Amino acid sequence: MNLLTRSSFKLFSQPGFTNAIAIAVALLFASTPLKSLASTNDFDVLCYHDVSKTPPKDAYGITLAQLQEQFEFLQKNYAIVSIDDVILASQGKKTLPAKAVLITFDDGLASFYDLVYPLLKRYKLPAVFAVVGKWVEDGKAPDYGYADVNPPMVTWKQLKEMSDSGLVAVVSHTYDMHHGHIFNPQGNEQASAGFLRFNLESKSFETEKDFFARVKTDLAKNEDLIRKHIGKNYPLIVWPYGTYNGLSQKAATELGMPMQFSIDKGLNNTGNLTLVHRGMLLSHYSLSTFAEGMKTSFVYEAPVRAVSVDLDSLWVGSEDESNVNLGKLNDKTAEVRPNLALIQTFSAKGEAYFPTSQLTMKANFFPRVAHILQNRSRVEKVYAAVPLQYLKNSPNPEQLIHDLATYSDIDGIFFDSRGAGAKKIEKLIEQAMKTGSEMRPSWNYGLIGPVSSIKTDKFKYIIKDFYWGSSKSKLSKTVREFQDPKMPTMPTMIASFDAKNVAGIPESYKKMRDLGLNNFFLPISLNSYTDLSFLKINFHSTNSPFSFSQDEQK
Repeated sequence: MNLLTRSSFKLFSQPGFTNAIAIAVALLFASTPLKSLASTNDFDVLCYHDVSKTPPKDAYGITLAQLQEQFEFLQKNYAIVSIDDVILASQGKKTLPAKAVLITFDDGLASFYDLVYPLLKRYKLPAVFAVVGKWVEDGKAPDYGYADVNPPMVTWKQLKEMSDSGLVAVVSHTYDMHHGHIFNPQGNEQASAGFLRFNLESKSFETEKDFFARVKTDLAKNEDLIRKHIGKNYPLIVWPYGTYNGLSQKAATELGMPMQFSIDKGLNNTGNLTLVHRGMLLSHYSLSTFAEGMKTSFVYEAPVRAVSVDLDSLWVGSEDESNVNLGKLNDKTAEVRPNLALIQTFSAKGEAYFPTSQLTMKANFFPRVAHILQNRSRVEKVYAAVPLQYLKNSPNPEQLIHDLATYSDIDGIFFDSRGAGAKKIEKLIEQAMKTGSEMRPSWNYGLIGPVSSIKTDKFKYIIKDFYWGSSKSKLSKTVREFQDPKMPTMPTMIASFDAKNVAGIPESYKKMRDLGLNNFFLPISLNSYTDLSFLKINFHSTNSPFSFSQDEQK
């Protein structure tokens, strides 16, 4: 994978590269915890929302019948634990049982008291109930899940009753941050607790100082309400939409809530509760889907179908014209359905596509493109491609990464070390990752290029290119060399097609499949690649059974 600027394409034509068929094969090392490697005090967390007697209109809701069969399945096959059990285990005061599961419900809906609480009592199951203080005070939620639907909320009296039962832990879901606000000049919205607010009238961003004060004031107000009505607080915050940043994390920690609950899927361990993963239950889940999800913590490792996006060809100097190009990219991406995208962050001339004080900004376009790919095109993972030479040449690389993290809705960064030289690369990457994670604690990182002088255990992904001739046996030998038996998990091989041989991509794809490879990357920018029929057949990623169905997405 590469940045796909005009300058980065030149890397493929440097002296010393083979004249044989230049097929780059990239390595992707995935670090998702596996159940087969489960250790002491591992636990899963389930995330529920609304429950109804009839089929829900909201994708996040399930029926009472579904909930009952899921509870019965859990009782027979897993060990349900309370949040107190998790906290005590984190303090070394107890050990969680094998196959431990924590049940959580979000938002404070009245359906929890009417339908869920009776089931908890029947099965004697503990649960965490995260409430939005303002919604409880108002007695309803505004436009919950879809327009003009305002479901009733529980009352403080009901919450106190459930808390006193010993089965329900009432925790904070913020006082009034369960909504989005505008976070870029184009008017896109993101979670209030995760992004600085953008004012369309003044054309300015909320300051980090004001953001921190706003979030901390909100969290303190909800903690005070819970303490007043329930009598106790828990050291955790359940973030709306699972979205937060380093500033909101700091605000919560200062208020005694160091445990941060997200909606990222994955297995947890009480040794690290700063980011707690949860599997979200959706309306289309059958019992068999639920059972399969429990085996993998609702993580689904689909074959990788990765693409790149070149902003130099999307941005044409004006917002209106560039939005036309973005619309075309969205349509193409929605048809192709890749599950990983790398987006160019700097122009070929070294200008930034995001707000930063460290470089000239060509346009504030990167955050919008990333947001569209994630939220409209439904690309599962979106990353920034950052050539290390830009960081090396920046007077303040930490601030550059901080700015990218502050204003962008992405999953992390791929650092491209090609052409940057080996000197001081390790320290540069370490500092950049530290800075990025301070603002976006859930970010992951990848590396593109030589790894001989770099510690690879820091990365979730490693992309390493190598070139091969026409001999299949030679390629097979090379592939085996990358399958290091010392690695805790076998690396996933992702084959990258030759950027200089666009016409040969379909033939290369067949050769790769014949060799047993099943993960592919398109180094030609998706917005300029024209063989759509090939992509629609071969680059359409497998849908996860644990994500939204097409009907739910609509």
